[in-house]
Amino acid sequence: MELVNLGSLLIQLVNLSVVVYVLYRFIFKPYLAFIDEETAKREAFEENARAAEHIISDARKEAGTIMDAAKNEARAIVADSEALAKKEYSLILSDARKEAEQIKVKASKDIENERQALHNELRERVLSIALRANEKLFGKSEANAAFIAQVLKEEK
Repeated sequence: MELVNLGSLLIQLVNLSVVVYVLYRFIFKPYLAFIDEETAKREAFEENARAAEHIISDARKEAGTIMDAAKNEARAIVADSEALAKKEYSLILSDARKEAEQIKVKASKDIENERQALHNELRERVLSIALRANEKLFGKSEANAAFIAQVLKEEK
């Protein structure tokens, strides 16, 4: 008795080879290609995610740097504005003081001129009254006119 029939073994071997070839060709090969493709997609996605995280990190650092620079620039602008305002304040104050001094000097001159004008007018009236009194007392308008003219010349 033959334990193994060689013809049957050969047919079983061919059947097994055909089944393995069909499985490999139509199932295993496309499935392995699909798995390789999905693995490549996942690796590309992870690489893109790492790149995006790196870009986001760099953008945050740059945004922080820009914000710090903007804050420093704003502080500098405020400091410059304050310095300019103080300078403008002192210029306005000195101009106001100069103007006030000019107004005081002009007012003083005006007062002096008014005083002088009032003094002259008063003197003229006193002389006029004195001449009229002289005319009424002595009957002549020229009696002391030479004396009064001499006093006027001395005062001037």
